[in-house]
Amino acid sequence: MKNKFLLFWMYGVIICIWIMDQASASYEDVKCDLLEISSFIEARFATTTVRNVITNVKNDSNEVSFRFQLPQTAFISTFVMETGGRRYYGVAKEKAQAREEYETRAKEGENVGLVESRGTELFQVLLNVGAGQQATFVLQYQQLLTRYQHKYATTVNLNPGCIVDHINVTITAYEEQGIDQESIGKSDFASILEQSETSVSVEYTPTIEDQKSFGDTGLASDLFFEYDVVHKELDPGLILFKDGYFVHFFSPTGLPVLLVSIVFVVDVSGSMGGEKIMQARESLKAIIPQLNNEDYIGIVKFDGTVSAWQNDVVSVEEFRAEAINYVTQLEAGGSTNLNDAVITGVNILKRSSSSTHSRILVLLTDGQPTAGEVNTDRIIQNSISVVGDSGVSINCLGFGFDLDYNLLERLAINNNGIVHRIYTGQDATEQLQGFYQEVTAPLLAQISFDYPLEIIEFVTAINFPYLFSGGEIVIAGKFEEGQTGLIPINVTAYGIIDSVVFRGTINTDITSDYPLEQLVAYYRIQQLLESRNKEGVNDTIVEQEALEIALKYNFVTELTSLIVVQDQGNSTSNDTAFPDYGDGSDYEDEEDRTFFNHPPAGLPPATTTSTNPSGNVNVRAASGEASPMLPRYLISFLLIILLVLNL
Repeated sequence: MKNKFLLFWMYGVIICIWIMDQASASYEDVKCDLLEISSFIEARFATTTVRNVITNVKNDSNEVSFRFQLPQTAFISTFVMETGGRRYYGVAKEKAQAREEYETRAKEGENVGLVESRGTELFQVLLNVGAGQQATFVLQYQQLLTRYQHKYATTVNLNPGCIVDHINVTITAYEEQGIDQESIGKSDFASILEQSETSVSVEYTPTIEDQKSFGDTGLASDLFFEYDVVHKELDPGLILFKDGYFVHFFSPTGLPVLLVSIVFVVDVSGSMGGEKIMQARESLKAIIPQLNNEDYIGIVKFDGTVSAWQNDVVSVEEFRAEAINYVTQLEAGGSTNLNDAVITGVNILKRSSSSTHSRILVLLTDGQPTAGEVNTDRIIQNSISVVGDSGVSINCLGFGFDLDYNLLERLAINNNGIVHRIYTGQDATEQLQGFYQEVTAPLLAQISFDYPLEIIEFVTAINFPYLFSGGEIVIAGKFEEGQTGLIPINVTAYGIIDSVVFRGTINTDITSDYPLEQLVAYYRIQQLLESRNKEGVNDTIVEQEALEIALKYNFVTELTSLIVVQDQGNSTSNDTAFPDYGDGSDYEDEEDRTFFNHPPAGLPPATTTSTNPSGNVNVRAASGEASPMLPRYLISFLLIILLVLNL
């Protein structure tokens, strides 16, 4: 009996190990053949193409995963996958319509998947691949790079989850204004492939040994690349024109930084206790030393009550040490009267009589009002009312994961400011890098772009409260058809002493080679969605306009979902060559261009093939084949039963 029990135990252990081994969906079941990533940047607009080839090395069908981490502001413009002669397309549609179509197709037994927003930037697709067959995935996304601290920066995620036979990553930037050679930066492991006055390329081709140095699953890093363009003093900026569309990049140099009157409004309520108040203190101790001696400073602390350090702003040169000492002693406790604190801070700035100082308010809080006025809509209205035409800019630093970020974002957007989040568990000073340099270093104030509006079909925002050092303003639009010759453009603003005028022209006879129509569409969608936080904006109208643009230009935003459907036209062979269009333009022929931007006959119109820049996409593209997992479990269960009966 003892021997029988031991035999039963041994068989049970062996079977359990076999079950776990067969059920695991690790990369041991696949061979990673190829990962090619090509990013081409023209006029700050990056088009990145990812091509991944994976082979199922098992003797039966296997579920293969393709995943890729997207930049936060990226819009996917193409997604195609192929295996076993079947090709699948990502087609973007309005969310509700996509969900309805997905459910209908799934009930009818079609091969279909659905991509929906989940709140992160991870793109993931699961595809059932036949024994010994390859799967090819092609993903393309666009992103407009933002100039920040005198640099345009981009990163490419390198985390394939396996050792890949061949990896090649290239990033190429081309700028008509010229590349500032001293500004070029990259990851240490990348090398400069080519470099000229107007372009630069970096490359990374890791060996198998390089990949293994990261661990058994290969690379786990980001390829970082940054650069700046050549700027001319008092230059109206780069103005590009094509087919009526135009984009204006404005980032003049040679201007002195404006002086500031700055008031810090600090939340010391109970919810800011612990690490949050410590980070707030550290933040202030990092910002205050950066102020110029000629600047003015004020501090307001609040819990259930509001208390001002000084009734008016005072000289930084005279009171810097005293201000640092004051914020060092801040302690948390009590409720949160955010509404009255903001009003108090704005009124202190409005009493500042200096016309040469920009008025900046920095609110440090976790954004959870619990005393005084607690209705967030009324708090926003009160802030707009008290700011009026004073020129005060409300900027917000939000602390922790549980803050009311939407409230802070609305406060900033409606009052000429910016918002920045400080995460707990991380060094506050490092997270603040760049924020205090922005809010304390404005170059120009009350900037206005003057275009001949009578001949413009549409244009994005043309009035801005500030341009900060190291930043850039972007305007995009379209002129009415038939415009020829020179179109005058004037930019007016206030500098440190007096008003400044930048004059330029758009020469409609000189056509740009840049993909301006797509760039303009991308930027308009971003601007429209951001405008929803502004008071007086009709969200329904704005969202409808953004949706129509997204569907027209193949972009998925938070308003759309990506439905993955199988090509119902002519089947393709396994050796189908996917066009290489890392720069968005290298098609083998016109058929390739049509193929990637429009589905073949039998599919709905390819209104868009993209994903939400802030969406987690997790698609299971059903193949119609039975999953191999269920038979394995069933066989294992029967073996155990038979073994018990025999004993």
